[in-house]
Amino acid sequence: MPHTYFTRNLIIAIVIMVVLTGFTTCKKQSIPDPVSAASITEFETRLDNLRKQSNIPGMVAGIVKDGQVVWTKNYGYKNLAQQKLVTNSTIFHLASLTKTFASTVIIQLVKESKIDLNAPVANYGVNLAENGTVRVIHLLTHTSEGVPGSHYKYNGDRYALLSNVIQSANAKTFHQLATERIMQPLGLQNTAASDMKLAALDGFDTTRLKANTAQGYSSNGTQPVDYPKGFSAAAGMISTIDDMLKYGAAFDGTQLLADDLKLKVFSPMMSNDGKTLPYGLGWFIQRREGVEFTWHYGYWIGMSSLIIRVPSKKISFVLMANSDMLSAPYSLGSGDIWVSPYAKEFLKSFVLAGAKL
Repeated sequence: MPHTYFTRNLIIAIVIMVVLTGFTTCKKQSIPDPVSAASITEFETRLDNLRKQSNIPGMVAGIVKDGQVVWTKNYGYKNLAQQKLVTNSTIFHLASLTKTFASTVIIQLVKESKIDLNAPVANYGVNLAENGTVRVIHLLTHTSEGVPGSHYKYNGDRYALLSNVIQSANAKTFHQLATERIMQPLGLQNTAASDMKLAALDGFDTTRLKANTAQGYSSNGTQPVDYPKGFSAAAGMISTIDDMLKYGAAFDGTQLLADDLKLKVFSPMMSNDGKTLPYGLGWFIQRREGVEFTWHYGYWIGMSSLIIRVPSKKISFVLMANSDMLSAPYSLGSGDIWVSPYAKEFLKSFVLAGAKL
């Protein structure tokens, strides 16, 4: 009898513990994200805490609203050994943010009937062996693999082939057209190809560019690394925070793209069977709590970057760093910006919660 009583109580205790554990687990899974920052000062601190946790040596951030720069902040060092601090003049590598520049050039050429988005890429000298015809729009939307148009798969190497499409259609290189059609009209004097030979051809002061470029670092933030040398429609541009904020704000007007072209660029691609994909023409497209935002991330050796645009609010956020840790820990290529704590802090504070800038 005592043994039975003990056994019964033990079973009851175990059941209660299992139930409570499950309840606790459910509660943990349903805990909401931290509340939005109450002020820009708190937002600055939160970004810096994230930077330090990720061992990022140097970082710069900025917000532009209604065409006006409302906030910038410099964090850490552009060069640890020389103890040089990041400033607004510090040049960072953009990595895949370059894709958005290529998209703009391509859509301008589409408007001029020099490129046909639905034309086979073979018409522009690009030959790919796939189960079907690969068209320009497939490269532009990361839907070129397998059966073209059937599914989204982020692939920078495929996107880089758009350099060939641009040059074939226009007899000018991507870096030339980006300079003529984006940098010069917007007055972006520090946005150029990271390849200094190409930058020199485009008329940039390469001595100044080199002097102001941040040193790249390993993921742990301690070892200097050499930046990759490649340049294409997929990656390879450099810029400053001031230039990138001008660039982000330009899409709120019509200086780069007319309204009908912006509608094309910032609409998500549809798969062959009618599914909405996470990527438009060179930009990720996402909606949360009824607000649409367009964004892109950059991720390469020694560098990472992020741009988020919220067209309905005419606000853009830019973040650049001299290690890969803004992007490396997160699966941003899947198309969900919400996995980035940096993006989340901005969106929660100044887009979804509407904190004052």
